Amino acid sequence: MPLMARCQTEGQAVCIDKMIYRCGADLLTVTPVSACTVAAPNCIGDACFAAICPSRSDSNALRNGDFDANINGWTTRDGFAAPTWSSEDSTQCASSGSLRAEEATVIEQCAQIGGVAWEIAADFVVRDFAAQVPPRIDLQAFSGPNCDGGSTGYVEITYYGPLGTGIWRSASSVWAPGDGIQSVRISVSLPKSSSADRLTLIAR
Repeated sequence: MPLMARCQTEGQAVCIDKMIYRCGADLLTVTPVSACTVAAPNCIGDACFAAICPSRSDSNALRNGDFDANINGWTTRDGFAAPTWSSEDSTQCASSGSLRAEEATVIEQCAQIGGVAWEIAADFVVRDFAAQVPPRIDLQAFSGPNCDGGSTGYVEITYYGPLGTGIWRSASSVWAPGDGIQSVRISVSLPKSSSADRLTLIAR
């Protein structure tokens, strides 16, 4: 987002990418004031602050959905570009990160579940205005404990938030797999120049 889009009045302080600027009289030019420190890397207006990391849920059925230090626990579907770990976190938590896709990709994981209602949630950011498709989560249920024994259901959850803004947004949905379900394959489809974070699957 251009800096000028944030300027409403002369002298206004605006925060962009951990840097504080001061708006000029024409509302089109800005002057850098200061950069936030490692200890307080985030800012609103003219104030820097330390991010408060959200608490982790012990009931998350997914492994490493917060991508604190790596993307372990997730596999890349054959034929797609492998994503990487990034220190950028959707909540600006300094001790965590996210999964970043420079090219379109699909990551997957098998999780053991029961036949109750589950909430699937994730944070997404899409930086490319030219992205043709939004992020999507696919859930495929199985009667076996290791995504085997026969598929018994398929659900698609599409994120319809703004694309190309560079702003993190959340998406969630509740899903009831039904009786006899022991596992589910989670597939997360990401367009180019996008990231995912805080992937959770929690019984409700």
